[in-house]
Amino acid sequence: MGSVDSRPRATGRRYRSGREPTLIGVESRPVRDAAARIDDERLHTLEECIELELDLGRAGELVGELTELTRQYPYRETFHGFLMLALYRAGRQADALSVYRRLHRLLTDELGTPPPTSTPRRRWRSPPEPSTGCTKGWR
Repeated sequence: MGSVDSRPRATGRRYRSGREPTLIGVESRPVRDAAARIDDERLHTLEECIELELDLGRAGELVGELTELTRQYPYRETFHGFLMLALYRAGRQADALSVYRRLHRLLTDELGTPPPTSTPRRRWRSPPEPSTGCTKGWR
């Protein structure tokens, strides 16, 4: 068994490898519903792995992947929140603000509602330290 430090990466690789929706083109509604639940669980597990990687100080390494995930899943607010956090911790505060503005525009224009003031399961306590990987401020 690998170190705790390597587990999010190893688990994440398994979940990152299957980015296509499960069972595309299947006509059976019960099977499609089950596939949708599987896809949602896979994304939730991927979110947990990314959260762990952020907690381990890998913000800079995640920016590219999170950018792609926000393109693939534009309405998945958690990915946007993680991208903003990764950018902020990488010392790219202006880029983090730009991500928020894009999300705000998307949700307001397409859904008629602004993004929530916090992402699920997390709250700001004090600003995190950019470039250090310190997680004390983001919970």
